[in-house]
Amino acid sequence: MSMISFAGVSSDEVNLTVERYPSRPIPARRYTTQQIPGRSGSLLMDEEAFNNIEQAYEIFIKGGGGLTFQQAVSAAAAWLLAPSGYQVLYDTYDPEIYRLAYFTGSAAVSNALNRIGRATIKFSCKPWRYLFAGDTPVIITGSGSLENPTQFAARPVITLKGSGAGTIGIGSFTVALSDCEDGLTIDCEAMDCYTGSINRNSWIMLSPTYEYPELVPGINNIVISGGITEAAIVPHWRTL
Repeated sequence: MSMISFAGVSSDEVNLTVERYPSRPIPARRYTTQQIPGRSGSLLMDEEAFNNIEQAYEIFIKGGGGLTFQQAVSAAAAWLLAPSGYQVLYDTYDPEIYRLAYFTGSAAVSNALNRIGRATIKFSCKPWRYLFAGDTPVIITGSGSLENPTQFAARPVITLKGSGAGTIGIGSFTVALSDCEDGLTIDCEAMDCYTGSINRNSWIMLSPTYEYPELVPGINNIVISGGITEAAIVPHWRTL
């Protein structure tokens, strides 16, 4: 038996326990196929993306801790349904990773003597499994490197300090800034640049064109120059 955490709340807090190790779904790679007249087979176009997966947990729930069984079920329903959008989901079976997920609902909870119940709860998860170790900022001043421990490119969040024009190079990617200020953030997953709530996309030029930096598998050399004095990089290592 084990615990899951969703939206920052542990299943222990709502008297809910995972009964057994969950299945380990693997996402489907997204392809577009096209049939060519007179040509056998299909033309395959890789969209370089993966579909969401469904993660199911078989759980039981009980009264206790000042909650009746019915109150515990209501608390669990609120825990699962109140959050809006993708939330952090992880379990103690695989404590080094987390997913971004939302609860798909609904679930039918059995009732044994109004004391305990069982159900299967299901989450729709983005395909990536993110490493907790990749959420720690790495500080770069001048130059340095980051080693991606997975087989998949990561899309970091980069927060810069400095003033004036500058450049940050990550492997074969370069971001040239016409200006910089403390707290300037480049979100490579969201493809956005901002300071707080102020959009700064007009300040950056990407090379290769329109490509935000990625941290490819292996060693990624990083160099900052010009008015940039420091880069705090949260790599967001990810795997499947």
